[in-house]
Amino acid sequence: MMIASDSYDYEEIGISIRRAVRPARVVFAVLGLALLAILLSRSLFQVGLGEVAVVVDPVTKTVSRPIVGPTLAFKPPWAYIVKDYVGVEAIDMFFEPPRDYPAVFALTKDGVSVDVDITIRYRVRPEYFDLLVRNYPALNYEEDFLVATARQVVREVVAKYVLTDLIENRALVARDVESSIEERIRADPVIGRALKLLGVNMRNVRIPDEILKAINEKIAAQQYAIKAEYERKAKLIAANATAEALLIEA
Repeated sequence: MMIASDSYDYEEIGISIRRAVRPARVVFAVLGLALLAILLSRSLFQVGLGEVAVVVDPVTKTVSRPIVGPTLAFKPPWAYIVKDYVGVEAIDMFFEPPRDYPAVFALTKDGVSVDVDITIRYRVRPEYFDLLVRNYPALNYEEDFLVATARQVVREVVAKYVLTDLIENRALVARDVESSIEERIRADPVIGRALKLLGVNMRNVRIPDEILKAINEKIAAQQYAIKAEYERKAKLIAANATAEALLIEA
């Protein structure tokens, strides 16, 4: 009787243990699924249409090859994503809004200050986006290189001309500015490869109001002098014609 009783007690203990283990397994399974969901949410990412992305791993200090959207991709949970737009971008450096940056302030050879409006059009080359991220991790290439280069070039070109030559040879100045900016952008080992330059346009040169007023007054005076000279000659011709008519009549 003792043996049967002992056997019965062991069976009861086993059943109790199994009953206690089952909830623990459920808890572990739920925790495992939750952890898996968290890992997936931190590992799976989307690259949209018109975007390019790279995975930056701060542990190994590596940058992945570019991933062009639209697509889904995976990354280590601790890594982060850097994205950019690969369509056509335009930088407007204008005196008046709307604009991205102010116009370029420059001095002519004779010391007159002017404001030059510039537009730069470009797009990112997806195949070199990893190169761009390695050299410009914050993607500040637009302000740090493109805008800075445009300002430097415009100031150097404008400084070659006195104001009157700048006004009279505006098309020549524009070509000089555009070709110089294009040359410097294409010569840069990073920007020249990672960005495709689509065009540079010098749109306007704004002269100070007082200088413009003086120029207009000078032009007006010249036009008035030309008109006065024309009227004087016309009167002289008319007088000569009258005198000849009187002479013939006499």
